[in-house]
Amino acid sequence: MGGGGRRDRCPWRVDSDQLARFTAEAQITSQLEHPSIVPVYDLGQTDDGRVYLVMKKIEGRTLADVLRARAGNDPDTSAPWTRARLLRALVQVCNALAYAHERGVVHRDVKPSNIMLGRFGEVREEPLANQAPGAPCPAHAPR
Repeated sequence: MGGGGRRDRCPWRVDSDQLARFTAEAQITSQLEHPSIVPVYDLGQTDDGRVYLVMKKIEGRTLADVLRARAGNDPDTSAPWTRARLLRALVQVCNALAYAHERGVVHRDVKPSNIMLGRFGEVREEPLANQAPGAPCPAHAPR
């Protein structure tokens, strides 16, 4: 058996609840158009049952990687990623979260490893969204 008694299973097979949650999160995220939220291009299921999500590829490093490197005094990271630049990046993340919240969407997993920092100042948040109970559809929220 292995894995401490854990059932072995195919990593891309999901139960109906997981599929519904994944689909809902992807659909909610696809309706959010903000420069710091990674856009969703496609969502679907293959003929053999595999679920897929196509998002914009983001080049860069995670905020977690940058913070770890700065803590280790890595000059290749500390020089370009100054405190002031990191604070500007965090403001961009806060603006993206405020945009989503205004549309009734709550991010469920904000953490440095979900925030991508691009070489040229791009900041993108990997979405894991839930619509707040009673909130309007993000597509119909105020702009």
